[in-house]
Amino acid sequence: MISIAQTLSSRLIGANVFCSADENLNKVLTLQFRVHYHVFGLTTTKAIGNNIEVADIQPKNANVLLSDCEKLLSKIKSSEPTRDLLQKILFNCMGMISFHTKDIQKSKNFFQKSNSIKINAEDQKKFETYLKLESLYYGSKINNNNLQLYYDNLLPVLNNRIPSESNGLTMHVLQLILEQLKSNTNDDIKTFFSLFKSDSPVSSGLLPLIVCYIYRTNKNIKLDEFFLSIGNDIISKAKFPSAEEQNNEELEQFLVFLDLYFRDEYTKSVSNKWKQFLISSIASTFQSISVARAALVYFGKFGESENDMKESILNFVNYTKYSNKEAELQEEDNIEEYRDIISLIDAYAYTLKIAHDESTNIENLYDFDDTSIALSNLLKTVYEQNNFNFIDNNDASDWKKLSLKLNLPGNVKFVLFNAWKTLYEIRQNKLEYLTSNNLSIYLANSICLVNDLEQTLLPELEFLYAYNLAQQRQLEPATSFLKSVTLEKFPEHYKSWHLLALCDSAVNEDKETAFKIVCSVLEAMKLSLEQNKLTPSDRWQYIHLQLTQLSIVEDNFGTSEALDLLPEVLELYSTLFPEGSEDSFNLGTEVSQSKEYLLQTIWNFAANMYMNINEEFLEQADDAITEAVNVSKKFKNLNCNITKGNLFLTQEAPNKALKEFEYVLHYDKYNLEALLGLAEIVLDSGKNEKTSNSPDEYYTLVPQNNMKQRTYSNNIFANEKDQLATIARLKYLLEYATSHKVEAYYSAEIWWYLSLIYEKYQDKRYKSSIMNCIRFKEATPIRSFKFCNY
Repeated sequence: MISIAQTLSSRLIGANVFCSADENLNKVLTLQFRVHYHVFGLTTTKAIGNNIEVADIQPKNANVLLSDCEKLLSKIKSSEPTRDLLQKILFNCMGMISFHTKDIQKSKNFFQKSNSIKINAEDQKKFETYLKLESLYYGSKINNNNLQLYYDNLLPVLNNRIPSESNGLTMHVLQLILEQLKSNTNDDIKTFFSLFKSDSPVSSGLLPLIVCYIYRTNKNIKLDEFFLSIGNDIISKAKFPSAEEQNNEELEQFLVFLDLYFRDEYTKSVSNKWKQFLISSIASTFQSISVARAALVYFGKFGESENDMKESILNFVNYTKYSNKEAELQEEDNIEEYRDIISLIDAYAYTLKIAHDESTNIENLYDFDDTSIALSNLLKTVYEQNNFNFIDNNDASDWKKLSLKLNLPGNVKFVLFNAWKTLYEIRQNKLEYLTSNNLSIYLANSICLVNDLEQTLLPELEFLYAYNLAQQRQLEPATSFLKSVTLEKFPEHYKSWHLLALCDSAVNEDKETAFKIVCSVLEAMKLSLEQNKLTPSDRWQYIHLQLTQLSIVEDNFGTSEALDLLPEVLELYSTLFPEGSEDSFNLGTEVSQSKEYLLQTIWNFAANMYMNINEEFLEQADDAITEAVNVSKKFKNLNCNITKGNLFLTQEAPNKALKEFEYVLHYDKYNLEALLGLAEIVLDSGKNEKTSNSPDEYYTLVPQNNMKQRTYSNNIFANEKDQLATIARLKYLLEYATSHKVEAYYSAEIWWYLSLIYEKYQDKRYKSSIMNCIRFKEATPIRSFKFCNY
């Protein structure tokens, strides 16, 4: 059975389902959640991590809630160990309800009753702190936003300490108070600092946190210098603890603040003197969780070298080691009790973002894959321990489950969201996580943490969810979700329309519907362009939508018809990306995110179209490739080599084609298009020699209709031994690609070529290969899904 302390901790983190042995406690906490939902709930939350608005309660709802409070008050027995706590919670709830129904005097009376109750039980102290802070906030509101109440009481109410991030409710109310204080300040930071009453040096962390929140957007204040002077004064008095002593609490609290300060989005740069401060802090403490936490952020965010990155990772290792050790010591009922599991999860997500792949591994100390697995397990632990609604593998593909939103304190919601999103980002290109449905789990749980009022983040998440389903070739759920959910709420989300069109082009080859969608969206984008409403990613989407339109026209009416529309694409590019726009319309710093790369894509697309007509247009194809290459001399686009290789194949120049494909594979070992080109040359897709003496088990495969039948092997292999060695290498490349690469696994052509190899050598896997070929061919869109993901 869950203890009272665990139940209260669960409520502080945001839980609304409770299973303690104290039935009244469970009911009171559930009622408190209901009150909070009406005041701070999803309908009033505008953004992830920033649910700082407060709403009035409808009279009908208020009457029901007040009645339920009164009923529970009457059921509390004087002998109950939680009696005082339950009464304090209920009086706070009744005070909140009265305040938000404009009955100020009643609200004042209820909070006075709450304030008169003192909690003595040690395992209830954290929750009492939260209730006292809530009462303080409403006390100020009742008294016409009297800020003096905060100056006199805020530090003592919080025991002069920064609440842990897992105390989400406490952090939420503190944020409300800080927003109130922010509205009445001046540029004299020292005067503001002196307003707060406290005789405890431990407030060395809480006071700077308050100051940071209030002044972080004020460019006239040199916050970093101010905090550094405080830190240096503290560290000058700190010393390494003896065996009987604990770490200096003033320093520990300041380090807790420092971690939050470094992480703050407004903290863009800091003094390099903090490095020496952190080194001195390590020397003045024993296995300090706080110093390790602050150092991992400092070196990770502000470091400039590989050594700084390594320093950040090593501090993460220490932080997790100390946290795990502390949790083991505090274990209760076989449940490890982390001091601050939300902060721990955030540290894992932060580290995985900066140390974003296996290249950052440190032998015997840090492993990227192990760290990502640990983060996934920590998330599941939080959900399980607090009875949060978790979307598991069974439900991850059922988009109707995504309507079950989690209503949590802003900071808790943000950390959990960021962790799920991080897991998706670091694993999105790994085939095993796509096919196992893990990517859908990460996205589904992320979506459940974002409310419907979030107009920017939510459509992007929902697009990724549908995109993930489409990649898995779960096309019908993907289209249903897009039509019923995303595009209903966000009708101008162009990439979702593009994805829907691509899905429709694959489902029963409904290219007519796909064409109508593309044409309608292009018209809408044209209007948005005239109104100057297109973002850089919209502009990229515009180009790729028009290329998708050309692909459908080519498929339905022939290449000649599609080529007539090609000048429109180039004209559109000139309009969307005018000369002199420099890098303003690039999507990022990568070569593949530059507008020059996009223009090369158009020319390569044109070259492939010319190749699809007849030999008379091969010269134009060559000219288009030359145009693509000449777009920029700053980088080399391997796609130009692939297109050139395909041109050589069309010209029946296999040795030249082979050179181009091998060049690409040298730099990108498992490039799908290069592998397909290599396979066509090596396997003689037009030769179909019967190789089996067992007609019951093997049969000769025939080439797919759209594969041109050519014979190259006599021209490129020195002898049979050379041919066999090349086929063996190709077999390895194809098998590895289908085992590790998303695009290759879902490529019908790759499976076709593998089936040819297996048939040639009487490998029974040819059956499953040809079935995969058929299955994925039936679900292949007119263009790759990746062309809508910008």
